[in-house]
Amino acid sequence: MRQPKVVLILGQFGERKHVLDGLRARLRTLGFAPIVFDFEKPATKTLTESVRVLAGLSAFVVADITDPKSVPQEAMAIIPTSMVPFVPLVQGEQAPWAMLESLWQEHQDRVIEPLWYGTVDELLPLLGPAVVEPALERRRTLLARKAEAMAVRSLADYHGHDDLLV
Repeated sequence: MRQPKVVLILGQFGERKHVLDGLRARLRTLGFAPIVFDFEKPATKTLTESVRVLAGLSAFVVADITDPKSVPQEAMAIIPTSMVPFVPLVQGEQAPWAMLESLWQEHQDRVIEPLWYGTVDELLPLLGPAVVEPALERRRTLLARKAEAMAVRSLADYHGHDDLLV
């Protein structure tokens, strides 16, 4: 099975757009096809539906959660419904938004611990080992879990145990 090359990049536009552009450029040099979600709402889907579709096509999602605006909503749309690694990045030592910890607790298989970085220039050279490798390892784990067959139980396994609930 070929690995998807798409990586969805989420974050704040405006003054933080340079971070997203840097991530996109660096991911390209690492052989990925990064998508920054910065386009108009499609006529046939809501923004939330569009983000879910793009996440589902992605090898992983990278989200700059520094001063987040729409990322918490996007994370809530993606993480519980898509088995795709989610890698949050935070510039400085800013605390992530409060509910991210809850998402991490409920979906540790998908949400990688937030990565603090100082500057974009410090982050980009280490993107491979600090972001891409952990995301791809998590993806392999998720794919292995998806490939597992669900066990089926039989009522016959419980004969003789009907006295347990007294």
